[in-house]
Order: sequence, then C-alpha cells, then structure tokens
Amino acid sequence: MELGFRLRIPAIQASCQLNFAWRNSFQESNKNNNLFAGMLCAKQHVVRQRVTSWFDASGRNELLFFVALVDWSGRSIQFVLAVLNRHLFRIFSLFATVHAFDFREVRMRSAILLSVAILLSNALVQAAEVDDALAAIKAVKREGAGNETAAARWKELVKAGPAAIPSILAAFDGADATAANWFRSAVDAIAENEGKAGRKLSADTLESFVKEAKNDPRARVFAFELLDRTDPDARKRILPVMINDPGAGIRREAIEHAIKAADVSSDNSNEKLRAAFGKLFVAARDVEQVEAIAKKLKAIGAGEPDVIKHLGLITRWEVAGPFDNSGLKGFAAPLPKIEAWKEHATGHDRGLVDLYTATGKTKGVKDKKKDGVYALCRTVIESPTERPAHIRAGTENAIKIYFNGQEMFGREEYHHGQKLDQHVANVTLKKGKNEILLKVLQDEATQEWTVDWHFHCRVCDEIGGAIPMTVVTAPKAIPVAPKPMPMEDKK
Repeated sequence: MELGFRLRIPAIQASCQLNFAWRNSFQESNKNNNLFAGMLCAKQHVVRQRVTSWFDASGRNELLFFVALVDWSGRSIQFVLAVLNRHLFRIFSLFATVHAFDFREVRMRSAILLSVAILLSNALVQAAEVDDALAAIKAVKREGAGNETAAARWKELVKAGPAAIPSILAAFDGADATAANWFRSAVDAIAENEGKAGRKLSADTLESFVKEAKNDPRARVFAFELLDRTDPDARKRILPVMINDPGAGIRREAIEHAIKAADVSSDNSNEKLRAAFGKLFVAARDVEQVEAIAKKLKAIGAGEPDVIKHLGLITRWEVAGPFDNSGLKGFAAPLPKIEAWKEHATGHDRGLVDLYTATGKTKGVKDKKKDGVYALCRTVIESPTERPAHIRAGTENAIKIYFNGQEMFGREEYHHGQKLDQHVANVTLKKGKNEILLKVLQDEATQEWTVDWHFHCRVCDEIGGAIPMTVVTAPKAIPVAPKPMPMEDKK
C-alpha cells in the first residue's frame, strides 16, 4: 500500500527515474569536475534566492546545508550526486512513513528538491557536452587531422552560449596554437550572437578571469579584450595595479595605460615624471615599451637607462668561421672542431652582430655570385643559481641554438625578416657557467635583399625580463660601432 501511494505522486515518480538515470550514467562517466563546478556556480544563486523562501522553519536548516554543499561542490561531481541522491531517498522515506510528517511539508519538499535536481541535471548535461567538445578540439593536429570533428564540436561550444565561456577560456591552458585559435573563434562567435540579441557578456566573469594570474596568459589577454569591449571603464579600474603582472600581455596593457596616463597628467613636473617613468622602466618587459620609456627618461633629464642590461642582450661573443654552406648543406652538418675563436663585441643598441664584420668576410654579390656560408658564435654566462630561462634570438637567416652542448632549437628558413625574440629556446641554467652556441647560416641567393647576415640574442625569463647573470666571454673586446640598421630594425 505504501508503494502504491508513492507511485501515485508524479513528482516522486520523476525523482525515482532521475535518481536511477543519474546513478547509471555517472558510473560510466568521468567528466571534468571543475567544468561542472563552473556551471553549477552560475546556477547556485537561483537555488539560494528562490528555494530558501519555499521552506518552512522546520526545513530551512536542511536546505541551507544542501546549498552549502552545492557551493562547495567544485571538488567532486560524485559528492554532489551522492548528497542529492540521499535527499531524494529521504523523500521516499517520508512518503513511506507519512504519519510522521505533515502531507503539505512532504509535497513541498519533494517539489523543491525535484526543481533543484532539474537545475543540476541540465548543468551536468551541458557541462559534459562542453567538456567533450573542448577535448575534441584540443586533439586537432597542426597538420589539420581532426579538423572535421573539431568544426562540429566548435558549433556545440557556440550553441552552449555565454555559460561555456569560462570553460573555454580555462581550456587555453595546455592548448597549442591551433586549438587556441578554435577556442578564440568560438568565444568571438558567442559574443557576436549575444551582441545581435542586444545582450552583453558578463563583465564580472571576464574580470575575475583576467585578475587570476594563474590562468593561461593568452586566455587572460583575450578575456581582457572581451572585457574592454563589454565594460570600457574596466581598463581604468584594473590596469593601474597590474604593471607588475606575471603575464607579459596583461603587463604590456597595464604599462601602456600608465604611459598614457602619465603623459596627460596635469601634475607633470619633471621630478614626478622621472619617478613615474623610472618605475615603468623597471616594470616594462616589451622591447618597444622599454625603448620608448628609456627615450622618454633621457628627454626629461633622467639619464640614459641601460637597455642592453634590462633586456638581457648578449653583446660579447667568440666567433669562428666562415664555414661552407654551399647547397645549404651546413644546416645538417655536424659542428666542426674549432682550433681558435675570435673575440667580438657589438656596440649596437639591440646587441645586433654583423657576421660579415665579425668573421672578416666580404659582404655582397660578386660576379653575380654570393657564397653560402655559416658562422659559429659562442658565449659563456655565469648564473648564481639554477633556474629556467629563455634564449631568444633573431636573424633573417637559418639558425640553430645549442645550450651546454645540446641542440635546443633549429629553423632552416632564409630571408624571412628578422626581429628580436623571433626564435626561442627554453633552457634551465645550471649554477655556474653555461655555454650558448649559435650556428647562423647564409645562403647563395643573390638578390639585393638577401645579402644581410646578422643575429642578436638575449637571455631572459619567460616574460622577457633580464635575469641575474654575468657574461664572462670576450671581456676585453672593444665594441664595434654599429653600421646602419637593416630595414626591419629601423624605427
């Protein structure tokens, strides 16, 4: 009789079916808990605002306890399901012992908990779909394998709407450039759809993501761009305190904002300007910003900051060569044994080394021919501690980077333009002396724009800041005055 009584209550029938379905589905599923937590947090205010008022005094404590568990649920989907299952089971028990409770209270609790269950089930389903879509897109290979699947899952992300944006931004972590482009375009499409509907993205959600320094730097910059479009006042609100941000992109935005603010300040006495721009120089990591701030400091009488040291540029080398690169055979050739090195120091403001000057080889085309050659450039730096670092090089020619005897980077491209930081090798400096060796190659092309043979190199942290080190190579070499800069370097 008790069983028949329960089956006559539609709410309890639905609860039984939902409980059974969840129990089966989650035994087979191991989805991302954090993704569900994000979806759940977006719903929890509905639970707090609407459901609490429905409970009478005798049940309010029980409900508040349940909401607290929901708030805490980011650590385990299974935990929340277990709690929900327990509460549904209590409803069944209430109907099984109806004499112990008021019928109205039982009906109210069953309806409310079923409503909570529906909210949670919708969040779980959408969270699982978003999670699967993100995983499929991350699996796309640079060569294009998996593009067809990614395109279909991309549509699912866009369909999920603004609620999926926190998860998409979080997925930048560990994603390669191909996947990151898919994620960016998905968020852009969501933002465009919201704009057409006359709605804006959640500024609070975006701002929270930007402020969390542990998030992926690319995603933080992207989130900031979205925030800037959604809430233009956010730039003034958050950037002034972010000039020392650990992310290069956000730091660059913050310093650019501070430069503009200092330039238009009504209180712009030289003393205060020197202090303001001196602080910005210390914080700056972007090469162009460092140089612009140094120029400003010189103009307002603050002296000439040491840009070379600030950027970690290497200006002292030992050079060997030229060696044969006819037919482009030098790139794959083993390193030759060097009998003697020639010391060389450059006086260029970006540490640019002209290898024709350094090796003594004649520059240019003669009798419509140009020799294909390469040079080896060696420097030794001393580090006070073991630490991670970047070796960043720039050249218009092919290059290999060796560190402490190991090849760390190679790029066989010629005449594709040169700029600082275009090639990066991730290394770990050991305490004491560390050797950097560059193989820089020139080909046999004879066009006028192929004759340059330069490189520059610096050692820095992951966002471009100089690290404690001492260059011990060629200490007595006299810096060679720079020749006119190549077109790519001209300001």
